[in-house]
Amino acid sequence: VKGKQVLGSNGQAVALHGMSLFWSSFPEGSPFYTAQVVQILKCQWNANLVRIAMGVEEGTGYLSNPSGQMSLVETVMNAAIAQGI
Repeated sequence: VKGKQVLGSNGQAVALHGMSLFWSSFPEGSPFYTAQVVQILKCQWNANLVRIAMGVEEGTGYLSNPSGQMSLVETVMNAAIAQGI
């Protein structure tokens, strides 16, 4: 980071564009926590950023199911690394 800009490894300013996944703890969001979705975001949507939104609330979130939530996050994180995001 230099001033207001995010810099790439070459020192040039980069534009970040991508998608925020829906909360991992909601049934509407968790199906999208896959490597295939990350590949689609990179290859078809030209994303270079994925926001992983882990739900923490009681019931289905991290507070009640830490290993399940971390598994979803790690799946997306590892897929993003594999895609060069």
